[in-house]
Amino acid sequence: MSDTASNRKKTTLLSLLKEPTDRPVEDEKSVGWLNITLIKVGVFISLPGFVTGVKVGNAVGFYESIYAFLIAGIILGCLASFCGTVGSKTKLSTYMITQYAFGTRGALLINIIIAISLFGWFGINTALFGSAVLTAVGGAGSEAQIAYSVVGGLLMVATAVFGFKALDKVSQLAVPLLFAGLFILVYVSVSKIGMTKIVAPVPNSMSLGNAISAVVGGSVIGTVIFPDICRYARTFKHGVIAAILTFTVAKPIILMTSAVPSLATGHRDIMEILNSLNLGVMALAIVVFTTWTSNNGNLYGASLSLSTIFKQFKYWQLVLISGTVGTLLAVFGVMEHFIPFLHLLGISIPPVAGIYIVHFYILNGGVYNEQMLRSNPPINLDAIFAWCTACVLAYCTLKGYFSLTTVPAMDALLTAGVSFFVLSKIGFSSIYWKPKNADSSKNDR
Repeated sequence: MSDTASNRKKTTLLSLLKEPTDRPVEDEKSVGWLNITLIKVGVFISLPGFVTGVKVGNAVGFYESIYAFLIAGIILGCLASFCGTVGSKTKLSTYMITQYAFGTRGALLINIIIAISLFGWFGINTALFGSAVLTAVGGAGSEAQIAYSVVGGLLMVATAVFGFKALDKVSQLAVPLLFAGLFILVYVSVSKIGMTKIVAPVPNSMSLGNAISAVVGGSVIGTVIFPDICRYARTFKHGVIAAILTFTVAKPIILMTSAVPSLATGHRDIMEILNSLNLGVMALAIVVFTTWTSNNGNLYGASLSLSTIFKQFKYWQLVLISGTVGTLLAVFGVMEHFIPFLHLLGISIPPVAGIYIVHFYILNGGVYNEQMLRSNPPINLDAIFAWCTACVLAYCTLKGYFSLTTVPAMDALLTAGVSFFVLSKIGFSSIYWKPKNADSSKNDR
């Protein structure tokens, strides 16, 4: 009897560790818009999110930061709706979807780039976690900070190995508590210091366009990989509702709840802000929960991405690898390159969404199937060239050589989508590759 019980427990644990990586999600595992919203909001309530809100708020001031956050939220919400719908209709992860647009081999490049980006976000979160905990407990020394970062990384890996189910459960617990903490933070800031200082003009060190781009660039990877979560949506409508609530409603609120206390206190470090408002106990709770929820999402996405490259590994094994790489990035000082990292994301990740949106909706009529994947070229040169073109153009607009939409991230997305459509219609890839059955079909005729 004891052996039977032991075997059942082992079977149950193994089933929890299984996560669909190379196949559609079964209908019985589908969830509603609220679950998807809570998971994604949990990812957005993060320490890097606080840093973005603080930097933009202090760079453009209270009123312009509201415009920046709202406009960025609308942009992200629209993009996430399109991306999420692809996931909810195909029931596939982002990294399987990219294989349809870029080819099975061409997608390897894109998935590696996305994985590296998510490693970076994990490292940024973990580094901030170590620094914040060190400040909260009143310690000092780089060794202690590294130790806290490693402990934080282990905490996040321990839940991320269980996949979507763990993300769902953790977000249901953490997100309501985090929102309550954020509103308390804003209330204390306004009541103790007042709105006069908060709305006071600041020397503009960033244009409105660059402020919007920083916000979009900091969150755009979340829209591109939104299919990872939306593949669990009951219908595409659930995915669209979650996209709007998460990106257009919740995201600007989250950013403002970090900008307001910073403008009120004059501090830019989240722990200094919280301590100056005598919220030390709440500070530690916010640090733990924000890092936990956001890095669960980062590990989940990175591991799904790697699953298309290293097919011999299981999902939970890739989580362990991703967590190790991300923690090493934290230890070796990834935070020093935070803003350039945001801008890099703003020009290299959006083209991916622009390409697979055009490929799914326009070129394939909103349908993907396995036969289509088998008949596609292993490397879709149309997609690769469109992606490279978009990255180069967006880099030029970021450096100020010329301007299109004033938001480099949007320049990249639109350029990629348009150029991919044009190249596909011209038939650029077909010059270098023909389906295996092309010759046989000619002979039949």
